[in-house]
Amino acid sequence: MKTSLLGPPPPLKWAGGKRWFVRRYRDALLKVPCRRIVEPFAGGLSLSFEIASHKNIPVLASDINPHLINFYKSLQLKEFEPIDLEVSKEFYTAIRSEFNQLITIGADSSLRGAQLFWALNRLGFNGLCRFNKAGFFNTPYGSGYRKSLQLPWDKYSVLLKNWTFQVGSFETLEIQKKDFLFCDPPYDHGWQGYYESSFSFEQQVLLARWVQSQSVPAVLMNHATPRILELYKSLGFNIHIISAPRRISARSDCRENTEEVLAMHRLSWQDLFKSV
Repeated sequence: MKTSLLGPPPPLKWAGGKRWFVRRYRDALLKVPCRRIVEPFAGGLSLSFEIASHKNIPVLASDINPHLINFYKSLQLKEFEPIDLEVSKEFYTAIRSEFNQLITIGADSSLRGAQLFWALNRLGFNGLCRFNKAGFFNTPYGSGYRKSLQLPWDKYSVLLKNWTFQVGSFETLEIQKKDFLFCDPPYDHGWQGYYESSFSFEQQVLLARWVQSQSVPAVLMNHATPRILELYKSLGFNIHIISAPRRISARSDCRENTEEVLAMHRLSWQDLFKSV
């Protein structure tokens, strides 16, 4: 059963984002006992924007993409003001060139870099964030988006005031007592063009073992591929399969549901989700 979301909407649209998941299971997620949410794969931060705002708790958000973290830090420090969007391929191509030029000269970790990153996200194809091996943004233009966009910019800096953002891999995070760990990594056999390098199955194994070693409640999501299910079962995760929307296709009538796995550590599906 879907639940209306009451927290501020995420300012980025994100391929593989979990807004649908939070909408479906928010009431159960709010029951997870925690004093901080940790997201090692920040992305659109749908879960944190909703759950942390309701529980009034801080968030530790990490990602290997420095441009994403630069955007969130700019938003947090009240520096960010959105640039006016022009829904045209010519405008998109121009700002993409400017953004890549900032990368070339090492000026991408700036307010202008954050503004361009946000504009590219809103106008790019289906929320994809794609960089080539040289580190340049190469997501194609996505047609059909509305020019007008109303987001509660004044609320973001207030919500993010006590959040911590850092660039890095999951292994660098210091997990504290009463954290809730939510891991939404690049999926197994999924799209792998996120930021310069792919997320290999060896890294899936390292992540699963890292989550399993923590003493806090955790949820790890992934495609329900045979090798992922075997991996998670071998490590003793509490596993549940759900049907999830697939939103990457350009045509909405071609987007089918797919099976995803929730691998839970120190959490029980039966206890948390049976009433949803």
